[in-house]
Amino acid sequence: KAYDLLEKKYPNWQLHIYGDGSLKYDLQDFINEKELSEKVILKGAVKNIYEQYSKASIYVHTAVYEGFGFTILEAMAHQLPIVALESVGGVKVLVKDNENGFLIKNRDTDLMADKIGELISNNELRKRMGAKSQMIANEYSQENIMEKWHQFYSSI
Repeated sequence: KAYDLLEKKYPNWQLHIYGDGSLKYDLQDFINEKELSEKVILKGAVKNIYEQYSKASIYVHTAVYEGFGFTILEAMAHQLPIVALESVGGVKVLVKDNENGFLIKNRDTDLMADKIGELISNNELRKRMGAKSQMIANEYSQENIMEKWHQFYSSI
């Protein structure tokens, strides 16, 4: 729905949706109804999502419930700014509002469209937030996590 609000203003942008799930057919029906099939593409599950992250400009996370948010962390490691629903538990740990992305309250579709549009129209903002994403993601590197585990076990 947020992309539907954006597509006329940003005709050169596309939305690629990765993964499979129970909403696939509902999404395809919505895409067809809004005549967005040239702009919104359901890609399904892919073997190398990292390659897709490297081609992307923005990562939009619309899950309402999620634990830690590993896909967000993967996108952050690929220097992507994040737009995500604030209600998701682990998202608030990873996404620092107005630093490496935007948190959307109350599933606000209009606000989501505005924030995505802000990133689309401001290349410098995308780059700055993407760089901050990568810095935050580095805190979760294997080396840093192993060091924290080592410190924890040494303390007990």
